[in-house]
Amino acid sequence: MGSAIEVVRFILDLGAVVVLPIIIILLGVIFGMSFSRAFRSGIMVGVGFLGIFLILGLLLDSLGSVAQEMVQNYGLSLEVVDVGWPLAQEMSLALPFVPAIFGAVLILNLVLLVLGRTSTLNLDLWSYWSFSLAGTLAYALSKSYVVGLLVALATAAIIFLLADRSAPLVKDFFGLEGVSLPHTATVGWFPLTMALNWLLERIPGIKRIHLDLEGMKKRLGVWGEPVVIGLLLGVVLAILARAPLFFEDVGANVAFTLLLGMQMAAVIVLLPRMVEVLKEGLLPLVQEIGAFLARKFPGRKIYLGLDASLALGHPAVLILGLLMVPLTLLLALGLGALGVNRMLPFADLALLPFFMIWCVAPHGGNLFRALLIGVVIMGLILFISTDLAPLFKETGEMAGLSFPEGYGEVSSLDAGSHVVPWLLLKVISPFYGFD
Repeated sequence: MGSAIEVVRFILDLGAVVVLPIIIILLGVIFGMSFSRAFRSGIMVGVGFLGIFLILGLLLDSLGSVAQEMVQNYGLSLEVVDVGWPLAQEMSLALPFVPAIFGAVLILNLVLLVLGRTSTLNLDLWSYWSFSLAGTLAYALSKSYVVGLLVALATAAIIFLLADRSAPLVKDFFGLEGVSLPHTATVGWFPLTMALNWLLERIPGIKRIHLDLEGMKKRLGVWGEPVVIGLLLGVVLAILARAPLFFEDVGANVAFTLLLGMQMAAVIVLLPRMVEVLKEGLLPLVQEIGAFLARKFPGRKIYLGLDASLALGHPAVLILGLLMVPLTLLLALGLGALGVNRMLPFADLALLPFFMIWCVAPHGGNLFRALLIGVVIMGLILFISTDLAPLFKETGEMAGLSFPEGYGEVSSLDAGSHVVPWLLLKVISPFYGFD
């Protein structure tokens, strides 16, 4: 079993940049593309993903740094420590039944696809760790590998279903034809964000407010351009982070502020362009699959399940993610005062753009509605993160992970975003005495 876990880790370590082009080439040949066309598609997809991940690295490093400075410089603290998603991923890969989960989810996806119960062929093997995390938490709760495996499979089945349901919006809003986003931390919120948008549409006054990027560009000119908005938001975030000690070293802090502004502007410009490169490679395969299905199985559709980072190519998602950094900290403190939240966001603050994907899409990019929906979603993520904290630390210790000395309870924003596994854990928890 140890060697099987090493194989899983090896594939995850290779990453989408290496493995996904191989999968795309094989799928292209299987569905009737010439090898040369399939080869070019695979290489372009790999190049696109490499560009996306390089720019995401810049975003996560710079945004994560300024967000953590904001927490430290203002002396903010709550009881539960946000230790970040890498620890959650490490936890999800630590138990012996992890290879069984990966294999079972892959088989489940293929069976559901053949039976017509899903249209998503999940190529995002690197998101499988989220299914494994669900199973690992369920095992820690129940002490049963069977229960852990069943929770992992139930999570996967629900995520595939939600990916199917949201795929038309992925095409219409994000411009990703033939693609779904079966990402546990994001698409799990799709039904609620759609419901919240439906509710806002029926509130007088609010339903008339429409603030999208196109409208801002028309009214504000260059100041409404996404690149300028990104620059200004980066500058504001840097000033907020360094304000308590800004005059201790004015030169360094001014340089930090201007650099962060340019970094955020660069991300907003470059990320959509890398998504376009990826789409250039993906489109021929999507068209070939569509033609094959039209010939062999009329009425059937297959979506290629890919990483949710593709949705960050829409500037509105990135802009909302930047806006939510200080708002999430204020929300955490406010809910903490009400006794609803005990975790202060820290290590995972840079992931906020991911959590905002389905807050932006349901209404066509209306940033006013997206902000209202985003506040609700982040409030729930904070609540779930707090609720999971005791089980999260117990699972980590059981998996042999060590936490820095002095840490009490731990959790992460990313864990709190996994709403589907959390709901399944709440269903089974009465049987195992865990509230």
